[in-house]
Amino acid sequence: MSKVRALPVRLTALLAIALLGACAASESSPDAVETAAERDVTTDETSSTVSLQGTVDGAVRSVTVTDAALSLWSKFPVEIAWSVDQAAPGDTVTVRLPPEVRPLTDGFDLRTDDDELVATADVADQTLSFTYTDYVATHRDLTGTATIPLRFDATEVSADTDLDLVFRSGDAAFTVPVTVLPEQRDPGTARFYGYWTDAVHEDRVEPDGALQWRVVTPVGPAADAVVHGTAAGGHAVDCDSFQVRRLTEFAANGDVTEAHMAPADALEVRSCDAAGFTVALGSVAPGDATMVLYTSTVTDAGVAGYDSRARLLIDGESADLDSQVGRSLSGGSGQGTSVTTVTTVGTTGSAVSGETQASEQRLTAQTAALWIGAVAVAVVAAALLSWARRRNS
Repeated sequence: MSKVRALPVRLTALLAIALLGACAASESSPDAVETAAERDVTTDETSSTVSLQGTVDGAVRSVTVTDAALSLWSKFPVEIAWSVDQAAPGDTVTVRLPPEVRPLTDGFDLRTDDDELVATADVADQTLSFTYTDYVATHRDLTGTATIPLRFDATEVSADTDLDLVFRSGDAAFTVPVTVLPEQRDPGTARFYGYWTDAVHEDRVEPDGALQWRVVTPVGPAADAVVHGTAAGGHAVDCDSFQVRRLTEFAANGDVTEAHMAPADALEVRSCDAAGFTVALGSVAPGDATMVLYTSTVTDAGVAGYDSRARLLIDGESADLDSQVGRSLSGGSGQGTSVTTVTTVGTTGSAVSGETQASEQRLTAQTAALWIGAVAVAVVAAALLSWARRRNS
């Protein structure tokens, strides 16, 4: 029986080199390189990982209220500052609003100074969510703000109290301390105020009857009460909207605690058109007050605030009143550093994009690896042939 001779040590080493060269060529295949390219986006300076669409945690940096002393019935803006190194189109940042407030908008845009759309904000179910647009695909080091108008929920909050409003985003909580001021009204003084019928949409959905107005007489007794009202530019009085409410009970701070609607004949419309009106209320009972309710329709949506005036005549004495209903301002900003594509000049003098250049570099690396493997195999083959000749001689 013949013995099997072991390969010489140097020949074994050459064979190992050949195998390593073949492995290097295999690992540099186009499929492997493309898989890496799908994971990373390479720029001229840095490399950033593209995230899947989802919630961006840690983007919110601060939540601030400009005025920390507020009326129970006031509207107030809250500014949310955010920043993120990078994001993918469709990624979303969410902020859960405190239960003590109600939002006065259902959405707005976050734009750059050049009016590019960075994100769109939606407000629903006590949550503010803004979703990034395609802008973030070409920008990084993103920063901005989102401003949302709020009001207190009077069923959750009382006047004359200190309150911590807690805004939550992911695992982070932002506490904003505010003071709700005491409410004190004098039932013996006439009042005039207005507000939006739909506080969230204002006149964007329905301009007809979008503005509500209330004129309140001092408590009686009074033998005769008459109201002259006017509407300034941008809205028109709805002459078929007049109603009367009797206010019969008041709290110690002047808040109305009991009221009921009066019959239609409790009010006489003496004149009315889009610009103004005169209505007679008749007498006011001792200890009671009378409220006139009416609406107006927005005729110019470009007006920032809608003014009305009223002159109340009580037994020959007049009181001049005015009120304005303003728009709740919401909006946002954003900006980022542009991610540019590297452009070089190819050997033919034509411009070559960074992506094309990267492909050429990958092909060059693959070719080199294949050559290394081929040379190693050739060397081993020659060595094997030489060894076989010596063995047979």
